[in-house]
Amino acid sequence: MAVNMHKEAAGSLAESDVSHADEIVQMDDEVDRFSLYMRRNLVLAVQNANILREMGLDDPADCLGYRAVISRIERIADHAVLIAKRVKFIEGKIDSKVMKKISNLSLEAVNVFEEAILALEKKNYEKAEH
Repeated sequence: MAVNMHKEAAGSLAESDVSHADEIVQMDDEVDRFSLYMRRNLVLAVQNANILREMGLDDPADCLGYRAVISRIERIADHAVLIAKRVKFIEGKIDSKVMKKISNLSLEAVNVFEEAILALEKKNYEKAEH
């Protein structure tokens, strides 16, 4: 959801679409609720080995890393909201060269994030951190 928020924020910026930007701002509450839910599950996993195994984790210490991941995902959503909130202050269209640079950087950021998540799923923690 956070990645979609980021993509949509970039799209609303490109189109100067204030109503779409407002929708993105409202989506942040869902990401916050999901983050809280996941943090609570990690606390339960630390306290209960059965829950830890059900979550596919081997060691309670793994929960610390996943908590950091949750925080980073939440931060992506927060930055998408910051972008979306600024859309209403933009008068007219953004210069096409500037928007192309923004779009390229946005795409690169999404690609890095998606690669990190894939590495995390494969438990390649070293690659996930870089």
